[in-house]
Amino acid sequence: MPKQIEHSDVPTREEFKAWTIRLMRDGVTNSRKMREIIAQERELEVDWDTGGRWNANPSGTFINTHAFALVQLQSEGLIEKIGVEEYQLKS
Repeated sequence: MPKQIEHSDVPTREEFKAWTIRLMRDGVTNSRKMREIIAQERELEVDWDTGGRWNANPSGTFINTHAFALVQLQSEGLIEKIGVEEYQLKS
């Protein structure tokens, strides 16, 4: 049974980056789906409706940290955004 997420449960940006690359290699291209899989694998209950308060609660921090990881992977030339919430690995 998933536990309610706490700030200490939020993966680091580096952890999110590694997880994202692994998921993308497995064919997951949607950022929302990536977050759902990561939360499920870590057995965390995340409130996906943060109301735009990205760092006011652990759920928002989870979503925001993953978003920053995606941006960083793009800036490193490892992935590219191809649509709304959609990414692909760069060859």
